Amino acid sequence: MHYKNGREAKAGDVIINLQTIKIGVMYETVAGVKQCSARLAVTSQNDEYITVGECLHLDDVAHSAKTLAEHVA
Repeated sequence: MHYKNGREAKAGDVIINLQTIKIGVMYETVAGVKQCSARLAVTSQNDEYITVGECLHLDDVAHSAKTLAEHVA
């Protein structure tokens, strides 16, 4: 199970869903042949199913933002 950028995905990761721009904790993962799914725990009672391949680990987003800021400055 991997994120959009190829990083291995694990339950408990803090991620951002690129389709809905929601941040939360990934849990209850389900590996699939064409796509993998998981549940995303956000700050509401309505956990949604997500496509893991359309998400990024929040650490990767922070690193990319830092790198971009360094190149812009």
